[in-house]
Amino acid sequence: MILVVPSIVMEQIKDKVEEKKDVVEGQVVEEETIPPASAIIESTYFAGPLPHPYILKKYEEILPGCADRIIKMAEDQSKHRMGLEKEVVGSNIMNEKIGMFVGFVMSIIVIATSTYLVSVNKSIEGFIGYGSMMVLYTYNYASQKRKEETTTDSSKESDSINTNTK
Repeated sequence: MILVVPSIVMEQIKDKVEEKKDVVEGQVVEEETIPPASAIIESTYFAGPLPHPYILKKYEEILPGCADRIIKMAEDQSKHRMGLEKEVVGSNIMNEKIGMFVGFVMSIIVIATSTYLVSVNKSIEGFIGYGSMMVLYTYNYASQKRKEETTTDSSKESDSINTNTK
C-alpha cells in the first residue's frame, strides 16, 4: 500500500511537533504530561487492469517507455477478452437457433404423425402423440422459467453483496 500524505498536512504535523517541543525543551518531563501524539493517515485503494498512476510513474522513471508497454499490454488483453466473449455469445446464439429449428421440425413430425394416426382410426396412439407434445412443451416452459428465476435471484444476490462491500 502506498501512503500519500499531502505536503500541507506534513507542514501542520511539523508545526504541532515544534509547538510541543518548545514547551518541553530544557525541562524534565514526566511521561504522563507528554501530550499524546497524533497523526493523520490517508490510505488509498486502487483496483483495475493498470497499476496505480503513482506506481506507473515510478516504472517510467526506472525504465523509460515501460509505462507505454504496460498500457499497451492491458489494451491487448482487453481486446483479446472482448474477442473471446464475442465468439462465445455468437456460438450461444447459433446453438439456440439450431435447437429451435430442430425442435420445430420434430414438433411438426409428431403432430403430422399423430394427425395421421387419428385419421386411420388409431385415435389412442394419436392422442398419446398430441399429449406427449403438450407435456414436453409444458416441461420446457417450466424449466425455462425456473432457469430465469435462478439467474435473476443470483444477480440480485451478487448486487446486494457488491453494495454491502463498497
